Amino acid sequence: MTIKLKKEDCSDISIYFPELNYEENHQRIWGTLNFICCYNEKKGELEFKDDENSITDLYEIEIDFNKSHLRLPKVYERSEKIINYAKDQNIKLLDLHMFKDGSCCLGIYPEDACISAFEFLVRRVVPYFFWQSYYRLKGKEPWKAYAHGKNGYIEKDKELTETISSCEDTLSWNIYSGMGNVRNCKCPCESGKKYKKCCMANDDVLRSKISNLKQAQSSVKTWIEKAKNKKGDIKEMTD
Repeated sequence: MTIKLKKEDCSDISIYFPELNYEENHQRIWGTLNFICCYNEKKGELEFKDDENSITDLYEIEIDFNKSHLRLPKVYERSEKIINYAKDQNIKLLDLHMFKDGSCCLGIYPEDACISAFEFLVRRVVPYFFWQSYYRLKGKEPWKAYAHGKNGYIEKDKELTETISSCEDTLSWNIYSGMGNVRNCKCPCESGKKYKKCCMANDDVLRSKISNLKQAQSSVKTWIEKAKNKKGDIKEMTD
């Protein structure tokens, strides 16, 4: 599954990002991305609010949903802020998570291949450009990004293993392993209700999440093997 730009995404974009343009037919977003955000270190979350710690910035961007990198749509920074900063500071462009063609390396998130285009914009695109602005203004990362190439894939593989294990531990149905149909059994949460009337719906959501995470991990393991067999340019290894 790949992310596609749909009518409902365009509607949300027009409300929350009015300076961005969109073409559903051509699967494309372009224009000015404005944001006001701050990073909450305690929560490890990016917050969309305006306070004394917030960063306000803008970039000219393009998102092409017809092309992908690591299962996510291709994003380009057209204002060349990142390229010019890299030149001025004598920093390798790749160390700012950008490729030579101006496309952005948003990170390793194959599990996001099933989210909406608007979610992708909020969850991955805005944080990427916030990271760039924070680094440019303060000279340090707001959070640690994945390593390049194979090492990054290995980090992600470990992270997914831990997340899958945590989700599986949360499932109520694990207690009934081997018992067959458990819909009418008493729920393990000790509510006294039948499983189908209690935790089964939550378990179904978790099972879907686990399935998606396992598919994502399968992709990551494939990328690790490909990276082992390639040498040279990191861009080759990550495509």
